[in-house]
Parts: sequence; structure tokens; C-alpha cells
Amino acid sequence: MCSRSIRRYIDQIAHRAGAIPSISDFYRESSSDYVPGCRAPIVVNNGESLIIIDKIWGYDICEKLVYNARSETFQSKQSFKDNMPCGVLVAGFYEGGQLFTSIDNVLYMAGLCKNQSFVVLTQDSKDTKISSYYHRAPILLDLKTTLPVWLASKTLPNLKDKQLLQAHENLYKVA
Repeated sequence: MCSRSIRRYIDQIAHRAGAIPSISDFYRESSSDYVPGCRAPIVVNNGESLIIIDKIWGYDICEKLVYNARSETFQSKQSFKDNMPCGVLVAGFYEGGQLFTSIDNVLYMAGLCKNQSFVVLTQDSKDTKISSYYHRAPILLDLKTTLPVWLASKTLPNLKDKQLLQAHENLYKVA
């Protein structure tokens, strides 16, 4: 999976989320889509407010870049112990050669971060619009409901929650 850039919208997104943008100049000046190993924006709760920062997509684990984590097993993996929940900000993502986005061009993916890196949490794509393209899908969070719950704790919202599934219903495939 790689993701569409939201660089030009970062200040608007920060305002909408009630977050403080703290993005590096390097990130703001880059123009490519996000791919594992590059810098991308995430939103985190620093205990006082939400802030948007840029970190590197992927953890170096045993000389291998790990950029996704399975939501079903991440809590039992040593690599993801003591990680902080984050929301990964994207305009869309590619899966199976198809671009998926939303009506407002902003998606919030559940992620985990530590140090200068982050990973995206995925789930089985059954019951999502992604299922005919790939067997895994990013967990999409709603700005007003599930994103604040995720950022405030390490407990994922119920994956069968109607609000969580609604985020996938709002996806559309770009031809």
C-alpha cells in the first residue's frame, strides 16, 4: 500500500481536527506520494492537545522495513510494545493498483508510532470495499468519533462498530 499526499491541506486538516501542525520544512517541501520509508504526517495526542507531526513510515525490525501491523495481533508482538497510537493522514491510498479516497479527500488511518517512525494498522478486508482488490485493508477512523478514542488509548474501537465500518463505506474508487 502507498498513500496519496495531503501536503497542501495540512493546515486545513489541523484546523478541522483542532490540532497544532508541527511539520518539518523538509516534509512541506516534498511533493511525492507517501511510500514506506518516507516521511508522512501523523496526528498524536501529546496529553494536552492534538499535534500533527511528520515521521518515517515503517520500523526497521531485523534489517527489514515493517510498515503495516495486523490489528488482530499487534498487542501481542514485542515490536509494538510501548508504542503510541496515532492517526495517519492521507488523501487516499492505493490497493491492488486502485486508488481509494473519500469525498472530503482526507482519510485517517489507525497507526502506531515510536521514536521517529510509525506503522499503519490493518484488518481483514472482508466486509469492506477493498476486499475484491486485496485481503487486508487499513483501519480507517472517523475524525469526530473513533479517531479521538484511538488517540486517547491503545484500545482499538470495536472493528465491527458501525461508525468504523462507515469510514469504509465513504470510500470510493478513482478510475
